[in-house]
Amino acid sequence: MPFDRSRGGVPAMRGPVGRVHGWCSRTLADVPVGGRKMLLVLCLRRLMCRTRDCPQRTFREQVPGLTQRWARRTDRLTAMITRFGIEAAGRAGVRFLEAAGVSISRDTVLRAVMRQPLPFDLDREPVPRVLSVDDVAIRRGQRYATMILDAVTHRRWTFFLTGSQRPCRIG
Repeated sequence: MPFDRSRGGVPAMRGPVGRVHGWCSRTLADVPVGGRKMLLVLCLRRLMCRTRDCPQRTFREQVPGLTQRWARRTDRLTAMITRFGIEAAGRAGVRFLEAAGVSISRDTVLRAVMRQPLPFDLDREPVPRVLSVDDVAIRRGQRYATMILDAVTHRRWTFFLTGSQRPCRIG
């Protein structure tokens, strides 16, 4: 995959790149093709910073638009998982993803959905007329949360950790 290697710099300082310290490989899961899993194996440079007082002596170059730092999936696959999670939620989203060729747990789908920002601004959006409250187990027996959704548009209104097995009481 071609990308401009000359623009690389130290992530924290945005300084010039020194010399190549070594090479490393990185494996990323990508969107399935024809129902088959795709793995991308990238060969990336490990670079050294030229600045003496740099807190990060070596760093790995990133491929812009393909992935985020420390990610094991491409941005396209993460967007696909998030979209299926928003549309179908939970186990149904996992079943649809498995049919598309992505094997993933429902907890991962839920984490991808929770990572998304709220799709509206409270100052500009009207207050929903009908709310739906759903108690969710993030980790069964240990971590619980409550989601409040707009029952008409099915958009997430808020999400907060409750920390207990007790369901949320209204009224």
